[in-house]
Amino acid sequence: MEDIKVIVFDFFGVVVNNFPQQTGEALLNKYSINKEEWGIFVNKAAVGLDTGEKEESQFIDDIVAYFNLHCTAKDLEKDLNSWDDEFLIVNNELINLIKNLKDKYEIACFSNVSEALSARMNARGLYDVFDKVFLSYQIGKTKKDAEAWKYVEGELGHKPEEYLFIDDSEQNVETAEVRGWRAMQYKDDKKVEEKLRLLL
Repeated sequence: MEDIKVIVFDFFGVVVNNFPQQTGEALLNKYSINKEEWGIFVNKAAVGLDTGEKEESQFIDDIVAYFNLHCTAKDLEKDLNSWDDEFLIVNNELINLIKNLKDKYEIACFSNVSEALSARMNARGLYDVFDKVFLSYQIGKTKKDAEAWKYVEGELGHKPEEYLFIDDSEQNVETAEVRGWRAMQYKDDKKVEEKLRLLL
């Protein structure tokens, strides 16, 4: 991989664990929400969060109203934020590796995320390790949309074969490879980190 110029990392499930999923499970447990019904609700109500078309506060209002929860939206927001804090695990080993890789490569983050959740991650300084950060809510498109990839390519300005992409989603890895990028799927198993160390 001598021609690699830039390494692009996904965020959730790579740099940090996929804690929003655990937060969702805690929500279902506390408020006795049926998992199947929750899935149906989320498929509609969460549309627009990651593209910046819908605010998190509206999504929380929708949850309270749809499931007739016996709490205020403000109370639910406090619950969600406290669960995020409880379940968040930062991959410090990978972050230290990224810091070392910066001596030789441009390092970027490409993540599907809402504005509110991104703000909480930014407040913790978790984007600071990256040279450039590309967030779906700012782009207005998620990784499912080819236009999001084109935007990242346009901003970074490298040839397809000069990108190395790391993501926990097999679908996103396949999308990157179709575009001509090098790509690795991250599975919490250290194999990718071992391969990255070979680039130092």
